[in-house]
Order: sequence, then C-alpha cells, then structure tokens
Amino acid sequence: MSSVHPWLQARNFSRLRPYLRTNASKAMGGSTRHIAMVCAVLPTLTEDEVALIFPPVIYANLDPARMPSPEVLDGLTNMSAQLPCIQNLVPISEWLKIITAGPLFDRLYGAAPDLWARFWPWVDFLLSHEDSVVGYSPEDELLFHQSTSQTALALYANPITNHLVAETPGIRRAMAISWIKILRLLESDEQTRMRDLGVPISVMADLQNRQHLAEVIDGCGGDLSLLSRIMAETITLASRHPTEQAAGALIGPILLLLQHISSRWPATLSGLMSNKLVSALVSALAIQMKAPGHQPVGIQLCLSTLLQFLHMPQAFNWIIASLRKGLLTQVVFWGEKLGGTAPADTVNTFDELMQVVLPEMLIRPSIIVEMKRRFDALEERAAQPAFADCVLYPMWAALRDLVNRRAALVKDWEDPQRQSSFVCHNVQCAKVANRDSLRRCGGCHTAVYCSETCQRADWVEVEGHRTECKPLFEVYQGLAVMGIHHREKSFIRTLLDMECREHRVRICIEVVRFMAQNPGTPCVLAFNYENVLGTKMIVLPLQTTLITHLVKPTLLRMHRELLLLRAPMPLHVVCVRYGTQLCTARSPRSPRSPRCAGPTHTVANASLGSPNASILWTHSSPVNGKRGGFINEDKGDRTVLHQLRG
Repeated sequence: MSSVHPWLQARNFSRLRPYLRTNASKAMGGSTRHIAMVCAVLPTLTEDEVALIFPPVIYANLDPARMPSPEVLDGLTNMSAQLPCIQNLVPISEWLKIITAGPLFDRLYGAAPDLWARFWPWVDFLLSHEDSVVGYSPEDELLFHQSTSQTALALYANPITNHLVAETPGIRRAMAISWIKILRLLESDEQTRMRDLGVPISVMADLQNRQHLAEVIDGCGGDLSLLSRIMAETITLASRHPTEQAAGALIGPILLLLQHISSRWPATLSGLMSNKLVSALVSALAIQMKAPGHQPVGIQLCLSTLLQFLHMPQAFNWIIASLRKGLLTQVVFWGEKLGGTAPADTVNTFDELMQVVLPEMLIRPSIIVEMKRRFDALEERAAQPAFADCVLYPMWAALRDLVNRRAALVKDWEDPQRQSSFVCHNVQCAKVANRDSLRRCGGCHTAVYCSETCQRADWVEVEGHRTECKPLFEVYQGLAVMGIHHREKSFIRTLLDMECREHRVRICIEVVRFMAQNPGTPCVLAFNYENVLGTKMIVLPLQTTLITHLVKPTLLRMHRELLLLRAPMPLHVVCVRYGTQLCTARSPRSPRSPRCAGPTHTVANASLGSPNASILWTHSSPVNGKRGGFINEDKGDRTVLHQLRG
C-alpha cells in the first residue's frame, strides 16, 4: 500500500477538477496509463494545479514497498514490460527535477520530509539493473539520467537536504555513472547540452575529499579521461554563457578542484589532462570569474590552472591546439585590459607562461611554425598602443623575437638544398655521407651505417654497438612517449650546430677556465633551452648526483665509468624540457670514438664543416681529423686546446 501522508493527499486532491482528481488518484496508485495522461495535460494546467497534483503522485510512486524484490527480478525477462513501476520512474524523476528546482520544493518537502530517503533507493535500483531493462529506450535512459542527476544536485545545493545527499553512500559514484551516460547519449546540440548535462558544478568542492573523488572516478569506470571530458564540456559550454558572471560561477569550482588536485595528487592531475580540457581552459581565459562565495578570481586562477597542465611532459602534444584555440590572442586581450599596471601575482603568472612555458616548447618545428603564424596574425593588433604600452608587452616582444629566430632556423633546416651529413657508426670506417644513403640500426633506431658490413663489424666488436643498443633504445622509447621523435631530434642537432657556431669563442674560454680550476675532473657542457632569455651555457662537473638527475637508471653504469677517469672527460648535455639528455664519451683507454646516449646522439655525426657538439671536448682525435670541433690534449702538466676545422 502506498504510504502517503493523508494531509498531503486530502489537501491537494479535494481542490482539483473532477477529471484531474480521477487521473491523479489513479496515477498515485501506479497506473502507467494515468501517469501518461497527467503528462499529456501538463501544458494546460495552471501553476496551482501543478502544485496540487505532482507532489502526492511523486511521493506515492517513490514508495519503497513498490520496488521489486531480488526473487521477483530473477523470474522476469522484460522488467519494463512487466513492472509498471520501472516505466513510471522516468516521468516521476522528470517531475521531481522540475519541483526540486522551483518554489514547489518547500511545499513538497514540508509535507514529506523523507523524500530523499524514498528517491535514492529507486535511483540506486535502476542504475544497478539498467542493463536488464529490455524495454528501456535510449530516450528514456537519457531522460532518466538527466533528471536524476539534476535532482540530486538540486537537493545537494539546498541547505535543508544537503547533509542527506552528501552522506548517502554511493551517491557520487551513481552521479558519475549518470554524467557519463549523458555524455554518451547526447547529440551535438550545443544549445541544450548545458541544460541537459546536469554537470556536477556544486559538488566540485566536495570532491576535494580524496575518498569522494575516488568514488567519482570509480563511477567513471576508473577512467580519468571521462571525468576530464565532463570538466571540459562544462568549461566550454559555460564559456559561451551570455552572462559573464554566471559563466565564471560555473567554471570557478572546477578550477579550484583542479588546483587542489594539483597540490595534493599530481598523478591524478596528469591523468585528467586532455586536449579537450586544455582547449577548454584556453577558451575560459577571457571570462572574469568569481569563485564560490563571490570572491574575485579574474584571470589568475584560470591561467595558473592551465599552466599546471602545460608544465607536464605531455603538453608538447597539446600546445598547438592551445595556440589554435587562441592562447596568444588571450594574452593580447588581457594586456589591453590590464594596461600599464597589474597585480604582481597576475604579472608573474603571465611571465611564467611567456618566458618559461612557451619557450620550452620551441624545440619542435611544428610548434615553432604554429607559434610564428599566430604572432604574425596578431602583429598589427599587438602594435597598437593599447597593448604596446601595457605591462605584458616586454615579455611578448621577447618571446616573439625568439620565435622569429627559431622560425628562421626551421626554414633553413627544411631547405631541400641543405645536405645533412652523418658519420658511419663503425669507428674503423667513419665514412661521411648523406643521411638518406645510410642504414639505421633496427634495434635502437639511432646508430647509422654506410653498409651492412660496417653494421656487422660494429656489432661483434668488443665494446661495440651491442653494449649500447638496448640503453639507446630505451632512451628512444622514452622520447617517443614524450612525443619527441626523429624529426625533432634532427632539428635539435641543427639547433646545436648553430649554437656552437655562434658561441665558439665562449665555449673555448669557459671550458679552459673550468679545466684550470678543476684539474682531473670530468665535466659537462650544458645548453639550456628552457627560457626565453636565450641559450644558457654552463660547464658543470660530472658527479654521480648530477648523472642520477640527468639520465635514466639503465644508463648509469655506462656513465659511472667516466667517473674513474683521471683526466677530464667533458661531456655534452642538452637541457630540453622533461628530459635533460646526456651525451656520453668513451674512456680514452678504448679505441672507440665518443658516443652520445640521448636525443642528440646524432650530434656526434654533425655535418662536415660545423663544430661537433657531442665531441666538443675529447681526448682522442677524430678519425682522419675530418670532424670539426674542439680537442683538448692532456700533456701531463698542462692541457693544450686545439680547434679542428672541417
């Protein structure tokens, strides 16, 4: 029997028109036909009639006594056809969504304070048995998940029922299941998606609890990318909201959650990263946001959240999408808005983007070309006084100049007339040839040979390629994960060639000074491309701690051998983002030439006539004296520096 409060039923139905009273009474009894009839006349009802009919019908149909037992379910083949309560749940949940979001809620809850205790078991029941509801159409499924998720959010946001929802075991997992179902079922109707999605705006702060967040992730099937998609959809759609303040209120909780995850659980933040989410954050940069409690947020929260993602190794794969989404356009927009003065925190955040994060990306030709295109498109606007006189312009100009220099290098590198020469990896041969005429090792994808004979000879030789092939392959695999492939490594080599030409004298002075101050100490020549201010070059002592920091554990044995050398054995380091790469040299006791174990190993085979970065300093003369570079010769009581020319 339906346990409806007598006061709720009598007060309402006694005031209805006769035919409505009949339909409402039978709808309360669970008649699917009469529930449909009530739905049909809904557009013709007055607001008072809606308030009179729907609260008791909803309350009665949520009676837990109507829920089928496990024994009954086991004997059914089509639940929706044989159990009207299942069919009724879709319109009931839709009505409940309307009531909880409007002024009728207080009237319903005042008469039936156990509303949530009735509603939640039905939601949990249908989520648990949804796959076995044969007659459950996709339209009904979408409608059910939309209404239940929005109802739960409305009850969570209401101070009267907040604690009931928040303390319900499994509620966050159930909501996550509904959100994912909605995303999968929705068509690409952008106008209705925001309304239909029922995104968890109000529960974002609640997810700062690790256990609650884990429950939501479990509801997403353990797939962080699905939770990332929910956030991205919310931010993107909120960015299109006609009211800027409302858009900021929708986005703010998500940004605060991402900031919290970043500080507490970096691995989880990495799993949330996606092209969609990063692009959504870029689109939200133009919104004047306010966090919960109406505290001003402005640009800093959104930009600092975006920087959390762009600092990750995977950002190489998504920076082009960010540029195309208008990242640099947003910089100009905010420069015009801020003018000549701005809060120090805001300026520092932009400084980090323009002078650290984006310059780090400029080792990949595709990123350089795209960034150059964006700077050119904004050139006229950036030259206007509104931006040229703003506090952000100096860092804009510095990055623009760096991009122009790198773009010119890319153009030269892509010149079809340019010949790129490599040296056969077999030191007994050392033949110089064009890259296309050489064969590459199929194991490590790094060593090149002029013939099959040379490749076999190098493999069987003591301390030959056999000993280094696997470590080199592991480095190669690591770079592939980062998104740095052979083409990018080739460009890095070209970049190093240019640096060596431009800084030849400085290199000579710095290394000689180091050797004079640190006799007998192996050293590293490091180029750092992590800042817009230009290439940083420094000579460092090679120590175990440095090696451990720079290279993968699989390469440590090879590098530790260098620490046993009595004479200085300089190495070459290229500091690129998330993968400082160490180019090693062999012991002087070995008849072999230096080798490089990193993405710049091909620098050892630099083109003829250019300084060779990886053998910039070595004890053994290059084969036939043909390779350009610098050689330091140990004379016992002194070190003599020779400059070799191609």
